[in-house]
Amino acid sequence: MDVPITIRKGVKTRQIFMDAGRRVFVRDGYLNTEISEIAREAGKSNGTFYIYFENKSALLDSMIEEFENHIRARFQEHDDKSFAAAQAQEWGLMVKNMWETFQKHAAMFHALAQASLIDQHFATAYAAIRQRTRADFVSFLRARQKAGFCKTLHPGYAAAALETMVVYSMNEWLAEGGKCQDRREEKRALNTLTAIFEHAMSTP
Repeated sequence: MDVPITIRKGVKTRQIFMDAGRRVFVRDGYLNTEISEIAREAGKSNGTFYIYFENKSALLDSMIEEFENHIRARFQEHDDKSFAAAQAQEWGLMVKNMWETFQKHAAMFHALAQASLIDQHFATAYAAIRQRTRADFVSFLRARQKAGFCKTLHPGYAAAALETMVVYSMNEWLAEGGKCQDRREEKRALNTLTAIFEHAMSTP
């Protein structure tokens, strides 16, 4: 069934605001962002923004929802492959998947990290997202311990350290701006993270 043109136009306009919001969040920071700047970046009026979002918090909530939908779809599509990669110790593939997910939603992570400092709602959302990643690391570490490696490491603390390292590295990459487009530097960064991750997972 054809979707009415008014609905298609509304979906498109909503997406324009979300894309504009991402750019402004990265450029100005979530805490400093004004609705007028998002509207200007989108080429729309302030009034039009409020048709689609109550405020910038609602806009960030929509970005988080988009991320959650992406993760669910990715897990459904790649869960078996990711498990096989973990079993085969293909840490590079695992780090690359994390990196690509972060890149796709970098502006959301950037804004959410700032919003979490002043808003408990976003602090809870940010903690839940990071805890999910740490839970994956715990599973990998426990699997390695069963194989005789990482025997002296506490899975929870080690997972927190590894997750923090990856997230911090990716946030620094985003903050440096220009390097995000340098594929050679990106490859070096990925290789370095993979080497650290592999060493941590391979320690007797």
